[in-house]
Amino acid sequence: MVRLYEKGLQLRGRGLDVSPNIARLELQLRPQKTAKKTVAKLTPFQCWSVSKWTSLVLKACVGKRAEDVEIPSVKSDLDTAFEHLMSQYGGTMMRYGAREARVKHGIVAGHVDPADAIQFVLERMKVRLESDWLQPDFSGSMCPQSVVEDAEERYLKRKQIWDPSGVSEV
Repeated sequence: MVRLYEKGLQLRGRGLDVSPNIARLELQLRPQKTAKKTVAKLTPFQCWSVSKWTSLVLKACVGKRAEDVEIPSVKSDLDTAFEHLMSQYGGTMMRYGAREARVKHGIVAGHVDPADAIQFVLERMKVRLESDWLQPDFSGSMCPQSVVEDAEERYLKRKQIWDPSGVSEV
């Protein structure tokens, strides 16, 4: 939170002979968890660099820019969910990719290059995500109408919960 006080008027109100054009600009920080230790070590001037908007406020008011300071951030729920996804299903995805690589390369037993396994997983995930999240295009398709309607219905359901600005977490 930023506060701007007309300090000159306040001091004049106390009977002091000062310019009425004195101002006080105050920044209140409330860092979360991992950032607390880092922020506690900052100088008052460095505190203004904790975010882009506070740095812009300082520049607009004082004409100087605060030096950039790296503040550790707290992981978002979405980042945490993705890490859980990878820790829980990463092994399954790699086994799936290795199996597909063996089939494609005709390997009966033995080593599969992990890069090949990852590539197969990524290709399969791309196909699945596109079929679930992108608007289906059945122009010129010979698919039965029921398949077309089912795909379009799945797409419309997904579209209702998807926020293209990336603000909401799906």
